[in-house]
Amino acid sequence: MLRHSKHVGRASALTLRVPQGDTHKPNPFHTPFLLMKAFFTGIAMILCMTVAAQKITPLTYVENGAVLKPNETIIYGSFLRKPGIWYDSDLHLVIIKNMETKELFSVPIETHSKAGKESVFCFYAKPGSYKIIAYRFEKAKWYGGLITTTLIFKNIDYNINLKAKIDSGLIKKEDLSAVSFNIPNTGLFYVGKWHFETGTVFFTDEKVDLDKKMPKDFYFLYFNNATTIIPD
Repeated sequence: MLRHSKHVGRASALTLRVPQGDTHKPNPFHTPFLLMKAFFTGIAMILCMTVAAQKITPLTYVENGAVLKPNETIIYGSFLRKPGIWYDSDLHLVIIKNMETKELFSVPIETHSKAGKESVFCFYAKPGSYKIIAYRFEKAKWYGGLITTTLIFKNIDYNINLKAKIDSGLIKKEDLSAVSFNIPNTGLFYVGKWHFETGTVFFTDEKVDLDKKMPKDFYFLYFNNATTIIPD
């Protein structure tokens, strides 16, 4: 569950990150460049403020032995997390946005030691078109934990400072493309293996392997009949 309580020995950071790109540096005093820089910086800051200020509702866990009802939607998949994050943290999650309702939801990711590098998730969700907005994690530091929320864009490394790249003029409008997926209706949906272990996130279809493991805990859900929807 997402909590908003203060933690002793933990700092909070909101970061904007992007990979190294073209080494060409535009003239910083050229008026069109200044306007472009202000425009993209504004986009990024608005996104950050939206994530920070808007209510974020955690998706509801599917309990072991649950039965899928006709009016329900369940999504499931697996997640490879960023190395070095704080174990037993309740602040490890992916933030997604329902584009129809404009609601923000969090996909909590297990970080306890027994989960290993890969975690399996299974949640109730609303049908609709979704965008993956941000990744929030707590990284172990010598003084405690550093809470970081970093925006997610397609083919962009979240480990690199996005604001710096925008300010330098190395980011173009077409670089800021969101990862999205669509849940068309009620039912059971496999949403892929989410690779967040490196800076550039990507998604793979490993349904066959995961479906062999899922019935151990969710024995009344028919995963073989699930529809595959891979974020892109």
